[in-house]
Amino acid sequence: NWAVDDREWIDINPVASINRGKKKRFKENSRDRILTDDEICAIWTATGTQSQTARSFVRTLLLTGQRRDEVRLMAWNELDLESGEWLIPASRTKNKKEHMVPLTDRVIDELKTLKAHYKNLGIKHGNFVFTVAGNRPYAGQRRLKENLDRDSFVEGWVFHDFRRTFSTALSKFGISPRDRRACLNHSIK
Repeated sequence: NWAVDDREWIDINPVASINRGKKKRFKENSRDRILTDDEICAIWTATGTQSQTARSFVRTLLLTGQRRDEVRLMAWNELDLESGEWLIPASRTKNKKEHMVPLTDRVIDELKTLKAHYKNLGIKHGNFVFTVAGNRPYAGQRRLKENLDRDSFVEGWVFHDFRRTFSTALSKFGISPRDRRACLNHSIK
């Protein structure tokens, strides 16, 4: 994780999927942070000071409620911008089940803007939607988070809090718990 997040030497942790077994060396803390509307606005505004790739990455996280790496590793061939759908393959989801994410017009506009940005810069990108080098997925999350903290003046949050905030917003709109879990690709019993 250090080589991926802190140093950005590699794009993907090659041992991330290794089962830690029943003995854990550290205790994982459960989080319950929900961002307020003002905090979301401040973070959204702060994305305007970032690169187009970073800005679109954070805004897509906020607008879709999907996991950070599911968004970070988004591929152009998973998207159907005409019908407004993003099909995340089972190989990249936590529950190992294919997941269809409906895309709002705002997300589609963000992705089209990013694609045009790459074209204007002459970046011949591979299949990754969020990329800097063209052939590798975006890997600057730690630095991006530090920049957003500084520019938004919002403290004590992590990217995963966007998912919890997204779910809470769905609840405020009267979306059932079952449908909220489906939107987030949580297991439905």
